[in-house]
Formats: sequence, C-alpha cells, structure tokens
Amino acid sequence: LVGVVTYARGGKLPAKLLPGLLAGGALGGLVGAVLAQGIGGRSLARMFAVFLVVVSLQMILGKPRPRTPAPGNPSRSGGPS
Repeated sequence: LVGVVTYARGGKLPAKLLPGLLAGGALGGLVGAVLAQGIGGRSLARMFAVFLVVVSLQMILGKPRPRTPAPGNPSRSGGPS
C-alpha cells in the first residue's frame, strides 16, 4: 500500500487506478494473513523457500528485457546522464 501511495504522489500512477490497487492490496494482505495463520510455521517456511528458488531461477535463466527509458527520465535508459 505504501508503494502505491508513493508512486501516486510522484505522479507515476494514473489516479483512476489508485482505488483498485489500494483495495486489492488491502484484501490481499488480509487473505494472506488469514491463510498464513492456518499453515504451520515449518510448512510456510518451506513454501517460501520454494518460491524464492523459483523466482531466483527465473531471474537467472530468463531472457533479459529490453531497456526502455522511464517517462520523463531518459537517464534510466542506460545511456549517458
């Protein structure tokens, strides 16, 4: 939720998307908390470890995305600043 508000204040997020993102983040946090309470600590740690391995492999083996400059910030394109 904090990230959404930060991006919105910086003008990097269309205002009409903000309510849906905030509602989705709040609902996802509540559902995740309820599910985490029903799962044992050891099982939750194992699931998180599997998630980290999958994401790590995806980052290592995945194709690099082409760099595009951020709107209003051409220095992020990798070129001279």
